[in-house]
Amino acid sequence: MRQASATWRAGIPRIGILNGTSQRELFAWAAQEGLRTAYRKLPIAELREADRLYMTHGGWVIPVDDLDGRTLDYDPAEIAAMNDAIHTGRTHDDALAIGPTGDYEY
Repeated sequence: MRQASATWRAGIPRIGILNGTSQRELFAWAAQEGLRTAYRKLPIAELREADRLYMTHGGWVIPVDDLDGRTLDYDPAEIAAMNDAIHTGRTHDDALAIGPTGDYEY
C-alpha cells in the first residue's frame, strides 16, 4: 500500500499481489475517511518515494518503517484507528464491494 497525495494504492493482483480481505478493509477505511483508492502497478521507484507504506496481514495493518535504509513516517494513532475499524467490523460491509475490476491503471 502506498499513501501519496491522498490516493491510497495497492498493487494489481494480476502480477501476483493478493487483494485479500485485510487490504480491502484498509481501502474501505480509507474511503470512509474520504480518501481515494486505486489498484495499479507500483514500480519500486514509486515505493521508494512514498511518504508512508503499509502492509496488511492476518487482519492487521502494519506500518513499514524502513525501506532500503530510509526511515518512513507513520502515525501510531492512525494505525490504531485503521485496526480498530477493521476489528470492530466497521469496514466489513464496505470491503465486500471493493476489488479490482477490468483493466488497471499502469
